[in-house]
Order: sequence, then structure tokens, then C-alpha cells
Amino acid sequence: MASRLEKRLKKVESITMGKACYEALIMSKKKYEKLEKLTAEITMSTLDREWPCSDNCKLCEMFDYRNDSDCKGCPIYEVNGVPYCRETPYVEGFKHESDGDEQHDAAVRFVQIFGKMIEVANVVPRAKTKVKFKD
Repeated sequence: MASRLEKRLKKVESITMGKACYEALIMSKKKYEKLEKLTAEITMSTLDREWPCSDNCKLCEMFDYRNDSDCKGCPIYEVNGVPYCRETPYVEGFKHESDGDEQHDAAVRFVQIFGKMIEVANVVPRAKTKVKFKD
């Protein structure tokens, strides 16, 4: 079943963002591409080092969710309207009790999400992240 983020992303026409945000988005996509491969083979010792969390996410690092920003400016938040990657495949697939199939599915879905965000990105130096939804 599609998450809130996936449903809302279908209605996005463009996302204006700064260059640093765009680069963090690309790094996040690469991270989930790696997770997609790891979860297909499910080697837990390797997956533990790569486990997705706010401590190793370039977008979380950039939009420092710990500083009471509630993720404002993060393209995931700006599309979803919900902080901390709630109501996304992250929460559905990477809770500690999830199995390898759920983790793989979440990684595949996030690769698609980041790909779509990159596709509709309008990169403007030092721009604040703004989402334009289709009419």
C-alpha cells in the first residue's frame, strides 16, 4: 500500500531546492540503492552498519531535525507535511521487527521516491525548499 508520501508525491509538479539540498537528495538515493542490494541478499552484519537512521542521513544532517526545526526544508517533509519520515516507507520497512522482504520493499520504494524528487527538482543556489503541487 502506498504511503502518504508516495500519494502526495504523485501530485508534485516541481520542488525548488538549493544545490546542497539537491546533492543530499542524490546521496540519499545512493544510500537506498545500496540498501536495496543489501536487503536483497540480507546480510545482517552489513545491514547493521548501513541501517537507515537520522544519524547517517544526509538530509537529516542538513535539516538538523534535533534543533527543533521539525525537518522544515527537507524535501521529504515539504512534500509529506509530516516530520521525522513518518508515514513513509522508512517507518514501514525499517522498524527493527521488520523482516528482509519488508526492508527490501522499503528500500526499493525510497529509491523510486528519491528518483522522482530528483526528476522534478529545480535547483537554485541557496534556495529554500518549496514544493509546487499540480492544480
